[in-house]
Amino acid sequence: MSLGEIRDIIINNNSFVITSHINPDGDAVGSSLGLALALRGAGKDVVVVLDGFTAKFLKLPGIEMIESDYLNEFVSGSVPVLICLDCATKERLYIDDKFDKFAVTVNMDHHISNTNYAGYNYIDARVASASEVVFALIDGFLPVDKDIAEVLLLGLLTDTGGLAHSNTSPQTLYNAARLIELGADITKIKKRILNNRKMPEAKIFGLVLGNLKMMHGNIAVSYIMQQDFEKAGASYADVDGVVEFLLEVEGAAASLLFSEREGGVKVNFRSIDYNVSKIAAQFGGGGHVNAAGAMVEGNINDVMNVVVEAVRKEVVVHSE
Repeated sequence: MSLGEIRDIIINNNSFVITSHINPDGDAVGSSLGLALALRGAGKDVVVVLDGFTAKFLKLPGIEMIESDYLNEFVSGSVPVLICLDCATKERLYIDDKFDKFAVTVNMDHHISNTNYAGYNYIDARVASASEVVFALIDGFLPVDKDIAEVLLLGLLTDTGGLAHSNTSPQTLYNAARLIELGADITKIKKRILNNRKMPEAKIFGLVLGNLKMMHGNIAVSYIMQQDFEKAGASYADVDGVVEFLLEVEGAAASLLFSEREGGVKVNFRSIDYNVSKIAAQFGGGGHVNAAGAMVEGNINDVMNVVVEAVRKEVVVHSE
């Protein structure tokens, strides 16, 4: 579908629920808040349903619109439209169990692996972030103030590693420049949010780095146990960013972080030169070419052995 059709949905409806994937990162939160602020500014009833993100996002504009559960309560009494952002599959949605309760569903994303699971789907894999998809939707359609520009720039910077990843295209730089023109403070975002770590997060980083080892010559691998999160007083979101740091180790062609969690092991994949999304897909996950993830059932040691071997076949063999 086109952006014009989504704009028509916005014009013809009054109530909206916005959500994204489980364990939302900066792009999930930024794109959700950016669209929510724009809709609220247009006089719409909006609620953002998310949970499990890092505490550093708690001071973002529009954070008061976020609820951890969908209560189906709207002042206008109209049936809400569900808008899903930055989520490639229905199964990874934070409110997957409530998806079928909505008569109108919209899916907006930038992942090439998106399964077009909603009634209306707009996927633009040419851009680096879902925040840019939202910006394309509202720019020239709804007013974009400083707060909206700031949260959207947060999302863009998150998914490009601060404009450093290989997905940083001329279009990405143009979008970043436009958001800065509209009032976003790139220095504040990078210093106070992206490069600012609270003590529990710093402790988790230290534990991950302490467990770091290089396997098969060029795969940087580390892990964190469930009990470590509890001891550090940290959340699962507090490991965001450390897998990128592991990729900076000299000689690393790929990096892997294994996080033990209730019900399985979260695996984060990163690489500059290899398609880790293809590897993550082998374990029911997905993502970007150079950044992907998967939740894998099983003991962490068994999961590590199987996943590292899958990465070895891709990275080491192709390096020879």
